Amino acid sequence: MPVVEIPELTPREIEVGRALAKGMTYNQVAAELGISPHTVSMHTRMLRTKLKAENTVQVVNALNLRGLL
Repeated sequence: MPVVEIPELTPREIEVGRALAKGMTYNQVAAELGISPHTVSMHTRMLRTKLKAENTVQVVNALNLRGLL
C-alpha cells in the first residue's frame, strides 16, 4: 500500500479553513483575521492544492478528517 504524504499546512491556512468551516464568507474571514479578501482567496487556493480538493466543501471535509476542525 502506498504511503500518502500529508502536506504541511500553515497556521494561517488552518485558521482560514476553520473560519470557512463555520460558513463565513471571504469578506467575513478577512475582517475577522485582519487580512484582505484576496489573501483569504490565496490561502483557500493553497488549501485546495495541498489537500487535492476541488472546492471549499472538500477542503472542510479534508480538514475535519485530519482532526483540524
